[in-house]
Amino acid sequence: VPRPINFNVVISAPKLHSYVLELVKDVLAPGGKVLDVGSGTGILCAAFYEMVRTENDAGQTRVVGIEHIQDLAQLSIGNLNKSYQKQLQEGSIKIAVGDGRQGFPSEAPFDAIHVGAGTQ
Repeated sequence: VPRPINFNVVISAPKLHSYVLELVKDVLAPGGKVLDVGSGTGILCAAFYEMVRTENDAGQTRVVGIEHIQDLAQLSIGNLNKSYQKQLQEGSIKIAVGDGRQGFPSEAPFDAIHVGAGTQ
């Protein structure tokens, strides 16, 4: 069951997150790159990073999360800072505010693009 996370949005049920990760496991490998449209809390950005990270990612973007709600992007950054502060500082993980329908051309191409969206 989706759960509210403020800003009039919900987070997908955990089983959907695990389903997404299962779907991309054969596509993503160390050194890959992922775009997460609608990054929400940042939890999938963290999981995607674990799938594509390499031993020396400094300066290499691996995961880009894009969120259209500024406060939600800040929530993602706050959550990711708890365990991925270095990766955020170095740019291995990026969280941006913008229209995910436009993608993130400056970091393209991506090996996988996840689009998360909630409906009511």
